Amino acid sequence: MTDLRVLYALEITPEDEVYFRSIINDGIELECMHCKTPEDLADVVEGFEVVIAGRANRETLKKAPGLKWFIVPWAGINRRTRDALLERPDITVLNSHFNAGLVAEHTWALILACAKRIVEYHGRLSRGDWAREMGEDGGVGLDGKTLVIIGYGTVGRAVAARAPAFGMTALGVRRTPGTACDGDVKVTGPEGLEDLLKSADVVVACLPDTKDTEGLVGEFEIRLLGPDTIFINVGRGKSVNEEALFTALKEGRIRSAGLDTWYNYSTGDDERRCTMPSNLPFWEMENVVMSPHRATYIEGREQIRIRDVAEKINAIARGSTPPDIVDLSRGY
Repeated sequence: MTDLRVLYALEITPEDEVYFRSIINDGIELECMHCKTPEDLADVVEGFEVVIAGRANRETLKKAPGLKWFIVPWAGINRRTRDALLERPDITVLNSHFNAGLVAEHTWALILACAKRIVEYHGRLSRGDWAREMGEDGGVGLDGKTLVIIGYGTVGRAVAARAPAFGMTALGVRRTPGTACDGDVKVTGPEGLEDLLKSADVVVACLPDTKDTEGLVGEFEIRLLGPDTIFINVGRGKSVNEEALFTALKEGRIRSAGLDTWYNYSTGDDERRCTMPSNLPFWEMENVVMSPHRATYIEGREQIRIRDVAEKINAIARGSTPPDIVDLSRGY
């Protein structure tokens, strides 16, 4: 076991810090300092071998010549941070998939809300309107239907693992060409996307934010979907063409959408209560279920994340290869 100096540069409660210290191995020296900006991080980063933070820049990294590991404790890496880290090939970058099960649960909540029109009928009944309680268009069943997952990574696999509970067949699309089987899930490369979209009853986009994925689901892909298709996005908003999705929903060319990731985000605390999530009024349509990028926000979330980070730094201290090493050339 080697001594290891670790900086946790994110906000942490006293209770969570006590928990963190209780699950890291002997020989790890942990410092917790809340650094709101890369500039804050630059002031304290010198002397640490491992940094756990959300963002960094070139100036930050210049102050850390001995830094060997940079851990982003969630899925995805800010593009400016990625660009800075690309200039330091001596630093190994990790991210965290602590959120996979949580995002998968939220995905299925959105699927069910869309399939059963939960939000729409809640709104109607809250006004005393029972008019459609016996109607044939109360929703759709999922049993025997096909689920297509675009971005078959850690989250995608967690979504697929829950499909059999609803009697659905899950199919995955990944970046690597060719066909393979992951247990009962048939997985194909990008060349199979067009055929899968034509046959999909539910589509879930789990794509990361990279230059390669921006607009990957465009107007052409959305036009392949049938009128009863449910579309879910829990990856990144900009991976799906905003106008094409809005138009398909407005014109009824797809059944509905459940969206947890968006196109406009607030840039500070003052804007958090007054920022619309899109340039287009998705909120005016009854066939859209909106969620404010909150799939992972559950009670006990921070301890789940801390446990994942602790496992990574314990592996580093042992001299083992930790999981979730990021390929910076791809951005994830």
